[in-house]
Amino acid sequence: MPDLTHLIKQLTEFLRNLINREEKEEADKEYIQTATLLNAVKRDFGDCHIFLSDREFYCVSGEQMRGWLREDMTDKQTYEAEKFDCDDFSFVLKGEMAKKRFALAFGIAWVWWMKNGAVMAHACNCYYDRVKREMMMIEPQNDRIFPKPDSWRVFLVVC
Repeated sequence: MPDLTHLIKQLTEFLRNLINREEKEEADKEYIQTATLLNAVKRDFGDCHIFLSDREFYCVSGEQMRGWLREDMTDKQTYEAEKFDCDDFSFVLKGEMAKKRFALAFGIAWVWWMKNGAVMAHACNCYYDRVKREMMMIEPQNDRIFPKPDSWRVFLVVC
């Protein structure tokens, strides 16, 4: 018969480690209020229409976002003009991030720019980087993370 005292010590140590890990994970979490996210979007994306759906938002680092993007399969989808194009990719990635059950500081941005006299438009994703303290863009078709190009004008952000 196993030594009951030894089993109790092992169980106690296991629970202590579990609690400490959960406390560390909770301490690593950072939330920002809607007003803070709103100010960041305005500062980094300029004058645009903004819809923020929650009172506070969970923020992640670029490293954590890159990890989630590696796990996600949105970028493996096949592009099909007018049927599964940039807006569809951005909707799917937003949905995948929503499955994480956080009010994540992550959304969809619609942008435009001029190219050879023509107006170009695109939909991609964006998130608030808790380390850089700025909004970053994500191209959901290839998982590239980048700051908004100077030539892009954001006209709508939905988080």
